Amino acid sequence: MSEPGPVRRSAAGVRWRFVWALPLAWATLSYWALHHPGDEYGLWAAGSLAGIWVARFVRIVGSIWNPVPAVLLCGAAVMALAGLLLDLLRTPRKLWLLLWLGAALLVLVTSLNAYPSYQRAMQKNGSLLAYVLFAANLGLTAASAVALPVMTTWRALQRRPGPGHCQVCGYNLTGSPDERCPECGHPIADARDDPGIRD
Repeated sequence: MSEPGPVRRSAAGVRWRFVWALPLAWATLSYWALHHPGDEYGLWAAGSLAGIWVARFVRIVGSIWNPVPAVLLCGAAVMALAGLLLDLLRTPRKLWLLLWLGAALLVLVTSLNAYPSYQRAMQKNGSLLAYVLFAANLGLTAASAVALPVMTTWRALQRRPGPGHCQVCGYNLTGSPDERCPECGHPIADARDDPGIRD
């Protein structure tokens, strides 16, 4: 008698954390950074990378309204989509937080070191808070951009059936006399030569 196939987690088991936390954090940091812009909003624009691209389209269509709300809404939507994907991939919070902290620190150190001295950096962009907000917000985008391909690869490797299992559904074929997988019906003739299958 063959053993049951692997139990797969359904979408119902997903904990929806990133899908609301990421856009909320991004929009809050971006709005706060707007009040500490640095060098005529240069740091704010760079830190709001997830949403600032829409400002060009707002200008092209000749809208009379302020592009800032469009940037905040668009960026929040982009981050919500990234959060949805991170949730579906069941990304560990600790991993993502480490990526965010690392990315933010890297951006902060790099941006400050771009100037010959700390005093010159402060003269250019006003305050350390402007740099911190810029780094934290850009770090959100960078951490998500790194976590998505990493988790996609990790989940794909986890789902790859091992020796002696159906290559479609992962069912354990040990001792199965059938020509097809009893779970999904996929032909298993090629798998019979696999040393992982023993009668």
